[in-house]
Amino acid sequence: MAVNTHERLGEILVSTGVITPDQLEHALSVRKRSHKRLGEILVSLGLVSEQDIVEALSSQLGIPSVDLSKARPSPEVLALMPADFARRHCVLPLEKLCDRVVLAMANPLDVLALDYVRARTGFQVEPRVASRSEAMRAISHYYVSSDEALTDAREQGLDLERLHLDEVSLDSADASAVEKITDQGAVVEVVNTLVLQAINSRATDLHLEPMLSGVRVRLRIDGVMREARTLPRSAQLPMISRIKIMAGMDITERRLPQDGRIKAEFDGRALDLRVATLPTLYGESVNIRILQRSGTLITLDDLGFLPDTQEQFRTALRHSHGIILLTGPTGSGKTTTLYALLRAINDGERKIITVEDPIEYELDGVSQSQINPRAGVTFAAQLRAILRHDPDVILVGEIRDLETAEIAMRAALTGHLVFSTLHTNDAASALTRLVDMGVQPYIVAASMIAAAAQRLARQNCPRCAEPYEPSLEILTWVSLDGEEARDHTFLKGKGCSFCGGLGYRGRLAVCEFLEVTEPMRAAITKARGGDPALLRQQGMRTLLDDGLEKVKMGLTTPEELVRAGVVART
Repeated sequence: MAVNTHERLGEILVSTGVITPDQLEHALSVRKRSHKRLGEILVSLGLVSEQDIVEALSSQLGIPSVDLSKARPSPEVLALMPADFARRHCVLPLEKLCDRVVLAMANPLDVLALDYVRARTGFQVEPRVASRSEAMRAISHYYVSSDEALTDAREQGLDLERLHLDEVSLDSADASAVEKITDQGAVVEVVNTLVLQAINSRATDLHLEPMLSGVRVRLRIDGVMREARTLPRSAQLPMISRIKIMAGMDITERRLPQDGRIKAEFDGRALDLRVATLPTLYGESVNIRILQRSGTLITLDDLGFLPDTQEQFRTALRHSHGIILLTGPTGSGKTTTLYALLRAINDGERKIITVEDPIEYELDGVSQSQINPRAGVTFAAQLRAILRHDPDVILVGEIRDLETAEIAMRAALTGHLVFSTLHTNDAASALTRLVDMGVQPYIVAASMIAAAAQRLARQNCPRCAEPYEPSLEILTWVSLDGEEARDHTFLKGKGCSFCGGLGYRGRLAVCEFLEVTEPMRAAITKARGGDPALLRQQGMRTLLDDGLEKVKMGLTTPEELVRAGVVART
């Protein structure tokens, strides 16, 4: 029965032209080796969008779909089911109509969920089809924002307002007492809920920051910090101790910074939570970096590059040897772009080895290694070892010193394709930076294929972007004169439930790509790296040029170009 249902879904997608019969056949073959539903497989393969699946399910089952960005369930309706059940089954109660309850469901055929709601409420159930990602975002928003986690904590017997720091000593002799507190269900629920909120909000980092008045919880979403809530000071000790235990850290040591890792799984995705603690005036500050371990890495097509920039990257990847550098400040997406480049050439015909600090994502078919300075495993030492393993392609996480630079450059000259990153503000400066580090100009000229600089700018929310007028000050910063600005319609998100009221959702790369041509090689050799102005005369589109093109396309705003460092404030 289930197989026929899945096949009918596939037939609907084929008949509407969303996928081809060959693509359906491939997805069905994948499903035989997986426990996932056909719709999930098609989405994971990038063949359809979640909205395509929603529309097909609605047509197949005769069940209406729902736009959750317009949903406004009341607290009374939300109370019909507990938060953990809603998350586990991806079900959100929308409204109560006499003896019926309307449910948004990612899987309207979930009989267990339907029976549970009928038994719990005594009402008949009317399902509505919703995409899984939208449903999970809405569940996180409506349940977490109502402070249900803290309410559940008190119901489980731990009153966070009354649990004071001086009730438990942090001496090593009392480690067992600290661990006992962190095992209480309420603390576990609060920590899990905060992490879940971060994941569902698409946050890259979760910050717990002790203050005089309490523990401030903030999320970094699309590169910008956003306050989520403030917890009482009494919650500080049990929460941080719980996190340190999960990450394999010393709960009795709070005078020194510590690092740890937590492996987790959410909605079928493997996650890597990198935990770092830092002693501060009011206690330990905790940062949790949320990384996808595998399966969801983006491609070059997903990064927001303009078509000609994508083609420049693909042309550079056709070289059999040489070095390609990604430059930009910390947090500008260099590592993400490097992984996308590796995915583009990971065809199984070449041996690819990486040396990273740390390994942020797992890549199938790639031999990944990590430096360990305490054990003497530096970038340079590991790179020497890698060269004895017959690689075709090498990724060096970062060039930090002359030794690493020289080994990477010589590897590029001896038949290896090398990728790496460098901290410079623009692409042209990467060439002069290498020479300033002590690399001979002729080696730089002979080994370089290209250098690219990038920044990450937030994208306008596709659902609430509307025309607006930037200030004259902003237009001056991005070098747009009055006449050019008058001829263009600028777009900016006004804020909605889909983007969390921010007006932006997701980020795109603003990039300048410098191809090292033969005339440039001569200039590098003669001028110790070359004059950046001379190099730009070769027709390179600068960061600002690229950013303004995306502003004109309505993808982002001039304010974002300034915030992201595409253009400096003056």
